[in-house]
Amino acid sequence: MKRYLSLLPIGLVMAGCAGQPSTVDEVESQASTQSAEEIHQSAWVLDAHADIVAEGEQSPYAGADGRSRVEPSKMRAGGMDAVVMAVAVSPGPRNDEGYRAARAEADRKLAAVNALVAVPSNNIVVARTADEVVAAHRAGKLSLILGFQNALILGRDVAALDKFYESGVRVFALTHMGYNDFADPSRPLFDAATGTHEPDAEHGGLSTLGETAIGRINALGGVVEVTQLSTAATLEVLKLSKAPVIANDRYASLVPLANARSDATAIHQVLQESYGFRSKLLLDATRLQMFEGIAALKDVTGPDDLVLIYYAGHGVSKRALSYWLPVDIRSREEAPGVGLSSEEVVNWIKTIPARHVMVIADSCYSGQGIAESGGTTFRAADAERMLPFLIRSRSRTMLTSGGDGPVLDGGGGGQHSVFTRELLGVFRENQGILYGAQLFSHMRERVKYTVDGDAINQTPTFGSIDRAGHESGQFVFVNAKVKA
Repeated sequence: MKRYLSLLPIGLVMAGCAGQPSTVDEVESQASTQSAEEIHQSAWVLDAHADIVAEGEQSPYAGADGRSRVEPSKMRAGGMDAVVMAVAVSPGPRNDEGYRAARAEADRKLAAVNALVAVPSNNIVVARTADEVVAAHRAGKLSLILGFQNALILGRDVAALDKFYESGVRVFALTHMGYNDFADPSRPLFDAATGTHEPDAEHGGLSTLGETAIGRINALGGVVEVTQLSTAATLEVLKLSKAPVIANDRYASLVPLANARSDATAIHQVLQESYGFRSKLLLDATRLQMFEGIAALKDVTGPDDLVLIYYAGHGVSKRALSYWLPVDIRSREEAPGVGLSSEEVVNWIKTIPARHVMVIADSCYSGQGIAESGGTTFRAADAERMLPFLIRSRSRTMLTSGGDGPVLDGGGGGQHSVFTRELLGVFRENQGILYGAQLFSHMRERVKYTVDGDAINQTPTFGSIDRAGHESGQFVFVNAKVKA
């Protein structure tokens, strides 16, 4: 199976002079080049952004021959498999005349793409789904994935997004350079005449139009590109989040737990009030209710959402799997048939289209089945700077109250478990941006310190969820005060 590699427009493979190497340095250089070539040839290669150049158009993005740097023959020569072609326009006047000009430029670029695809010898297709990209690759065809950049193209008409989606656009960036009616950019325009830039903020992130546009892109199933949005606008995109919370206290046949209901209720409240989650609370859930709660996420989330699943309740380990136990289970021995196994949780998570999914489990044996990794810390300034990079890639991570063993239900001051009490503390103390790995760093030290000397050796675990599609991203908790 080929590995997948995202290739930036700068060169990855650099070849030196021909001939036999005559020095140690040349031998090492040739070996490195060969290794890079092997990787490049065995990978599926995507250029994540290129500008559309119409035939005969004067453009800084054209090569010396006046043609696009990513036209089909050059893609094949460079070993590329696909490219995201941006239907992009430059900044312009925000009035009817400027809107018409922007739309006309966008239409010309779409026409240029269609003309390119219409030539059989180019052997290239516009791919609208991941399946179409795979099918094109298997058929020996190149793929164009259409992007959209600068909502000036829309004027003030959010409904126009549908027309671009119907034309094949799947990646949407609301801003380029400079402000528009939808959002603040990461790069305000510079006025050479006055020697000044545009103001730092106009909308404070997304405008009302921008919020509506993000909702529509999500509903269509498009990807929101945030690279050229301001930090505030990026954080608002992140707040399009969903989070089911499950708590089981009152078991019919097992010893009741003292704090799961109060734990989940408090988590539900802080996620809604401090982080803007649209959270659903399930108390004393049966097996069917637990399945339905998680399964529903497949239908109510989009590719730019964040999904958080919190579970508090009994957990057991059977046959090398961990199980969450519903309240209608009659004994622990029924776990393989009635409980919700770690394998089933992984399978459900695979169906969720959200870019970021995180599971937080406060139950015994919940750390089984994850690839543990260490936490990390960032200074506040670094956290904000790294935000666009860490949210771009998918993440599937899990934070648990302990590893492959029992954990405390109490110890958290009478109403909460030790783990959830400390979790609530971190959530309430955070006044900015908090990454999943940072959350783990706090939780590991707090819980270990609190339970030190107890009969149970409880240490939280954190890592990517095995076989669930984790890439290199991070789940991000953004306090509502950040926007304010």
